Amino acid sequence: MDWYSSFKAAVFFSLAIIGTPANIAILVALGSLWVSGVKFGPNEKILSALALTNTILIMTRGLPYSLFVVGAATFFNDTACSVIVYISRLSRTMTFSLSSLLSGYQFLVMKSPHPTWTACRLKVSKMLGLIMFTMILPNLGICFCSVLYSRHASNTTGLEYTYNLGYCIVHFPDRATYLGFGIAIVIRDLVFVIFMATTSTAILLLLYRHQRKIKQMSVSGFNTSRETKAAKIVVALVVSDILFLGVENTIFLYILTCKIVNPYAVDVRFFFSTCYATVFPIIILKTNNNIKEILTSCLKIIIIKLSNSVKVSDLL
Repeated sequence: MDWYSSFKAAVFFSLAIIGTPANIAILVALGSLWVSGVKFGPNEKILSALALTNTILIMTRGLPYSLFVVGAATFFNDTACSVIVYISRLSRTMTFSLSSLLSGYQFLVMKSPHPTWTACRLKVSKMLGLIMFTMILPNLGICFCSVLYSRHASNTTGLEYTYNLGYCIVHFPDRATYLGFGIAIVIRDLVFVIFMATTSTAILLLLYRHQRKIKQMSVSGFNTSRETKAAKIVVALVVSDILFLGVENTIFLYILTCKIVNPYAVDVRFFFSTCYATVFPIIILKTNNNIKEILTSCLKIIIIKLSNSVKVSDLL
């Protein structure tokens, strides 16, 4: 294996090794809160769904590509490719769909003093499950092309109208289908990017106005409200999602227009498509005090149990 393949394997394995346990840790922390009887708000529900979809994305996109890089993904057959590529595309779509929902809801929270926005926020809170389900439905159809045209990447020489994923390929029957599918994905992603950019900009403006009011009131010892902290976290998540999604789609447009695709472009696109799934839990673990406290307590319990078991074994 040459130096580039070794470097690529190290990068993608690092994303999988960091992202998978970090997202699972968030699920465990939020799950323990739910079991203890804490009532989840919309933000916690969306964050739980995001952590789950990110875990699935890494397991179906980042990990298979890592195995392919080191030559260990030869066991994929046509059926396995169809299933893995379909779940991978669906989880990727749900990741930025949920990020859009998170930013939109946080905008409503920041605008909630107004009666109209308060009514909208309450409706979104009550219909959150239905909204998530509605987001999944159209993507089930868009991503179904992956089931129809995915197959094992045994020999890709001379194949046109093909997305080469390394471990699998998505081979379209003609140029019209190939371009139509690609353009539909780009347009869909662009709609979400514009929505996230708009809501995050609006949130930043609201935060700026809020800080100006606080300074004008000359309040000493002012502590940032819970909503303000949550808004800053949401903006950080959304901005990172916009960045990674924007770069990925730019490369995807380049791939669509090329007859011979540069393999480096495919590698960079895969890197950015899995980056958010790894960055998301890092931001949450760094900024969410409740989750940090729960995980710290769990870690202390594990250390105590391990130390006790070591002492018992020494006595024996």
